[in-house]
Amino acid sequence: MTKNHYSILIAGILSASIAMSANAGTEWEIKVFDTHMSFFDINNSGQLLGYDSAIKRYLITGPDGEGISNITEFSNNLNVNAFNDSGQIAGSFLKDGSSHVFITGPNGTNMVDLGTLGKHGSASDINNSGQIIGQFTTPENNTHAFITGPNGIGMTDLGTFGGKNSYASAINESGQVVGWSQTADGIPHAFITGPNGIGMTDLGTLPYDNASQATDINDDAQVVGFSGSYTPTPDWGYVSTGAFITGPNGENMIPLGASYTDYPKINNSGQAIFDIEAGISLLYSDGVLTILTGLPIIREAGLIEINALGINDKGQILGFGYLKCCNPTSFLLTPISPVPEPSVYAMLLTGLGLLGLMAFRRNRLFKLTDY
Repeated sequence: MTKNHYSILIAGILSASIAMSANAGTEWEIKVFDTHMSFFDINNSGQLLGYDSAIKRYLITGPDGEGISNITEFSNNLNVNAFNDSGQIAGSFLKDGSSHVFITGPNGTNMVDLGTLGKHGSASDINNSGQIIGQFTTPENNTHAFITGPNGIGMTDLGTFGGKNSYASAINESGQVVGWSQTADGIPHAFITGPNGIGMTDLGTLPYDNASQATDINDDAQVVGFSGSYTPTPDWGYVSTGAFITGPNGENMIPLGASYTDYPKINNSGQAIFDIEAGISLLYSDGVLTILTGLPIIREAGLIEINALGINDKGQILGFGYLKCCNPTSFLLTPISPVPEPSVYAMLLTGLGLLGLMAFRRNRLFKLTDY
């Protein structure tokens, strides 16, 4: 599950599935959706959570992106963020000038107000027990990460590494939480907690970096995120970042290469997706990097550039791209045959010059507030 919050208002199914060989021995299927549907989260059934700008409502699809299983009766003051495998949704809504966190029952029914620990609260992710993570505004106007118990009951402040702010990005089925927390000198560091949000451990950074953020976690507590050079300016700025993946329990941070502002995501097989440039997305699987943007099926579907937003345990990838010049479009990419041998992709990577591209990092200023 994932969480991040993209609202590129897109909708309705534009085309049926297209299946073709992507590379020696690999086949994929793609569904491309009409431009008034914007999908931003995917669960392990391939259900998609998104927004339909034509009817101005949030929606959930059926498995594998088929049909519409539920259109939520939510009003315009809601911020819907994530859902779990039963379709429980976590988000926030405005009430009496304050943002309250909410949870629903299965398939987005029966919204329950969970309140907030401070003036404003927001949700980032939800696991299959209904534990929600997010952040709230403290009386000092700082931001702290929180976790709830099952089905959203009770909120606990996760604290910080001695700084003012922390942010919770993702949660696994044990209730382990990852995100970032500021140190006493205002530098963000990636963290992982123990089960049910107990304890906060600093994951450190990649070599030569001073800052990091964790963006997703799987049930083995493998973590993905990005690390970079950070200057504590009023704009909270990163100058260059690199994606990383860890081993189980957040150990042994391994660089994946240059990353863009989008959040890396990971599934329970250890497959990770991340973007190295606007419109260039990669899949990391068993030590092999696949350039998703370069897959023949992406070009066959008419997409000229893509961004990957989420990956589930079936290896299905949710993303958005552009048709021709300027039409933003959500898509669901499904693997339907085994991934080819590493040697095949090694040749592909060499041919496209990706190895050279990965040697540098984006020289760009990022803000923590973008997340």
